[in-house]
Amino acid sequence: MDVVIERCILRQMIKRYLPQLRPRHREAIELYFIEDLFQWQVAKRMGISQPAVAFLLSRARVALKELFVADGITSIQDFEL
Repeated sequence: MDVVIERCILRQMIKRYLPQLRPRHREAIELYFIEDLFQWQVAKRMGISQPAVAFLLSRARVALKELFVADGITSIQDFEL
């Protein structure tokens, strides 16, 4: 699958599951994956350190993965737009 298409599908997957994340995780994911900001830019917007952003993103990715798996999504090909 084309990288551009995969990125678009991933963004749609993330957007669909964002409301189920904790507010701080949601904010970090939106800024990093949807608005395409660097971690240092996310940190500045959120008023936290870059290492704190890295930690939030790591925890948010785990939460997203758990949501995907709970819905039977194990790869991008499993996701229905």
